[in-house]
Amino acid sequence: MYAVAAGLIIGVMGVGAYILLVDGVSRKRNKRREAISILEGDIVRKRYEMKREIGSGGSCVVWEALDLESKKRVAVKVVSKSACTPHQRTYVYLHPSSMFLERLSYKPTHTPRSLIINEINIMERMTKSSGHPNVVNMLDKIETSEYYFIVMDLCDGGELFLRLSERGEGFPEAQAKDIARQLIEATIFMHGQGIMHRDMKPENVVFNSKNDDRHVKVIDWGLVSVFFLLMLTHFTPQKTHTHYRRKYLQSTEASITQ
Repeated sequence: MYAVAAGLIIGVMGVGAYILLVDGVSRKRNKRREAISILEGDIVRKRYEMKREIGSGGSCVVWEALDLESKKRVAVKVVSKSACTPHQRTYVYLHPSSMFLERLSYKPTHTPRSLIINEINIMERMTKSSGHPNVVNMLDKIETSEYYFIVMDLCDGGELFLRLSERGEGFPEAQAKDIARQLIEATIFMHGQGIMHRDMKPENVVFNSKNDDRHVKVIDWGLVSVFFLLMLTHFTPQKTHTHYRRKYLQSTEASITQ
């Protein structure tokens, strides 16, 4: 009898705690969203006209916009500076003496403001190296007193996760292999630049357009880390990319032959 009563009390307390938690998270999200007062029709720096909101999360909102100079559709990620909260960062690097990957957790906390600056620097670094067809490119960056604006390729085909969910049975083998090849080549490119994505998942892979079932791009650099290859000169980005791409193609040809 007492055990049943205790169980009921614990259950009620658990449900109450869950409701409070969900309510708290919802309020925080609403607060962060309210911190971004960008509206449809707004024009940023007399160039990017906001058309419609296509996504949101954390302290940012993503808009589809029109580049008034090129007349092309682009994606604009709007990050509110006032909605930033503390967050710990971990960096991975290759120690030149030990030759092993070591993980460093810096004690001072870094705010998402530093994370978004890191994200911008990473995307700028990849764009300067001519970019990659399977990695979303940064086209422009703008900073104001309230926001960071990151202008990127518009990929409105939706997430790989949603496509898989809609299909149910998955993709045909040839199509799945083609998508896997693109993701492997994108990863090789990133690693060749000394960049570790650390959050590769179907939600962070998008299709170029709604009518395109084959061409994908990697997005979201919020958890990216930079590692340094300081071992030998043959570990240059270009040579690393060429070496591992050749290895992948050789293994693929061998598996097809078998």
